[in-house]
Amino acid sequence: MQIRPEQMQALDATMRSRFLDRLTTLASGLAVGRPGRDVRASCQGLVEGAHLYRLTSEFEVAAYVLCGFVVGMDFDVQTDLPYCQILEDEETSSLVKAAQLRLQLESLIKPMIEQEFQS
Repeated sequence: MQIRPEQMQALDATMRSRFLDRLTTLASGLAVGRPGRDVRASCQGLVEGAHLYRLTSEFEVAAYVLCGFVVGMDFDVQTDLPYCQILEDEETSSLVKAAQLRLQLESLIKPMIEQEFQS
């Protein structure tokens, strides 16, 4: 049995759509008050941005998208923040870049969570 190229394309499109659905659900919690349609469009734009930095796995892309929603949609070009340096480092693998992005997010979010629980 051989899978035709158009079958692979259809499968790929379905998988991308499902991943985008999951990202939209995750990001919706961070985008309070924004319509789901806007959140999905923002996710799509961030997914495309992630690909510019050669982030391709779901983990890598999700880390990039979450940075966009937490830090700001232009987080990757703000040279005063560590995200830009992480993403532009040619020597670092995409998986390590995603892990570094995630650590940056955790360090940013952790104080917010602790403060919320102390209130």
